[in-house]
Amino acid sequence: MITAQEDDSALRVDGFEATADLLDLLLWSGPTSMIPTREAVMKWRATLTARGPEFASLVTECDEWLMPN
Repeated sequence: MITAQEDDSALRVDGFEATADLLDLLLWSGPTSMIPTREAVMKWRATLTARGPEFASLVTECDEWLMPN
């Protein structure tokens, strides 16, 4: 499990489903102690972008989280 303060190695190597589940937890459904920083989400977004078009929907998830309310 990664947190906002740890590196993003799981997002770089896990398959799509595992990555999607982890990102959902970190962005939307995890406890408040796991709320990531904007910088962490921007790093995750770059990692997912680099993984290619298969991960485009997860990049969109990051974009939605990064939007101001």
